[in-house]
Amino acid sequence: MLKTSRILNVLFSVIFLSSMGFAQEFSATLNTAGGGSEYGLTFGFNPSATDGYDSDYDQYAPPAPPPPAFDAALSWGGDRYYTQILAGDGDLSEHVYDIALAYGDDNLITVTWDNTGFSDMMTSCVLQDAFGGAFVNIDMITGDGFANAAFASWDGTTLSIFNAAVNTLKLMVTPTDYSPPADPSISITSPMDGATIGSNDFSVEFSVENFSVGSSGDIDGHVHVLVDGAAGTPYGAYMVYSTDPIELTGVPDGDHSIMLQLVDTSHQPFDPSIESTVNVTVAVDVPNNPPDANFSWTNDVGLHVFITNESTDPDGDLMTYSWDLGDGSQSNDTHISHTYPSAGTYVVTLTATDGELSDTETQDVTVSDEEPGEMPDFSVTINTAGGTSNYPLIIGVSPDATDGYDAGIDQYAPPAPPPPAFDAALGCGGDRYYTQILASNTEERVFTIQLAYPEDNLITISWDNTGWGALGDFQLTDAFDGALGIDIDMTVDNSL
Repeated sequence: MLKTSRILNVLFSVIFLSSMGFAQEFSATLNTAGGGSEYGLTFGFNPSATDGYDSDYDQYAPPAPPPPAFDAALSWGGDRYYTQILAGDGDLSEHVYDIALAYGDDNLITVTWDNTGFSDMMTSCVLQDAFGGAFVNIDMITGDGFANAAFASWDGTTLSIFNAAVNTLKLMVTPTDYSPPADPSISITSPMDGATIGSNDFSVEFSVENFSVGSSGDIDGHVHVLVDGAAGTPYGAYMVYSTDPIELTGVPDGDHSIMLQLVDTSHQPFDPSIESTVNVTVAVDVPNNPPDANFSWTNDVGLHVFITNESTDPDGDLMTYSWDLGDGSQSNDTHISHTYPSAGTYVVTLTATDGELSDTETQDVTVSDEEPGEMPDFSVTINTAGGTSNYPLIIGVSPDATDGYDAGIDQYAPPAPPPPAFDAALGCGGDRYYTQILASNTEERVFTIQLAYPEDNLITISWDNTGWGALGDFQLTDAFDGALGIDIDMTVDNSL
């Protein structure tokens, strides 16, 4: 039993034993209104979505309110949605959504939409009543169609429905293989940010993605060059109409910012601005310093290694690399993913050069063809009780878990109630949990149990330690490494 409110955290320490194809991607929204309320109903397709509920894309709608009250929702697969994005899996056939409607006191529902781009995204998009278009039949792409005057009206932009017999609409969508155009970007590739340049004359190299640069013809625009924020810089061209290196001359010694900005054919920046900036130091008399070659490596499984290049250059110069992997293989890549032919120790050499000076780093890399052992996968429960409440706290490890929150594995705990009230939760990464399963490894894992005391100032903690000894070492201590007298081997004792 814990009987002092000063011990608010208990540390729980555990040592474990050891293709190419179509891809529709778009969405559109129908705006429904009635009785003073509005609902946007969003439909569409995405390559990462399914035809069921996807938490990243879809939004459920709650049950309809009791009548008379306006309500609108998409109906798909027996569920109600405000947003339902279907699988963009190359199926270009017709997909039919239901739109469920309920009328308010004034018995009027309006439906509108902005069909900009519909003809690019869909070969057909038709809105009908549930009787095959007997009362409502509208081509949502062209705006052509009709509404039976006894049930609804259509003025080319707004569908007004005023007969409660029309309580379901059919939204019939036939998609194209449309995907939204990628966003344009610009990136300065040389000099690097923070570089020291030993000349007052130098060039700026850059790359542009999803944007055509030129002065005429089928182009998207061109590039503006700003040095230290100034347009029309005296060091070179302000308006650039190609992706060739930009020559700057007479840049004085000192610190400078260089910004390249994409603009449209009218010389107007985009909103938000599409730009790239580096800060450099021009110091003509500063000597060039050699790079510092360095790397680290990990042997994740079998004969395979990842080698991470950690080389730096004190001047910020752009570096190139040469690798000798010790088995006859060579590479000029920045980082290395490599499988050796057999187990053993290989001498790996990295040479980094800044174009003038170079440095070399050599390390032994050892690989084994032994299969890795199984990673631990289990959970155990710690029962906490105080006042009239109790909270079971579940901890463990799993190869399927991360050290953060994992949906379907972990369970958050709500904020602690105001004192005096008993509360217990696992603390991890600034969050509170009733269940926290961490990623498997064979290192010591430390869980924090956060406690709040009830009016009687008494908390009990217990656990069933059957089989725990085969799982690893379990130690329960106070937050001061046992200095307050709590230091329990949980495989031997089963309560506190």
